[in-house]
Amino acid sequence: MVISYFDPGTKLIYAVGAVVGLIGGVKVYSKFSSGDPDTSKTAAYPHALEKGR
Repeated sequence: MVISYFDPGTKLIYAVGAVVGLIGGVKVYSKFSSGDPDTSKTAAYPHALEKGR
């Protein structure tokens, strides 16, 4: 029963990871293209960094 869901579940996780990666890449590219050299905050979990403040 569980084995029948494993392959589609794996593909779904890969698809979600690809979309998240593309969105993150576009955010970093747009920030770097606008002239801001500090893209580390955008690339490294921006919401996690804001909670620590």
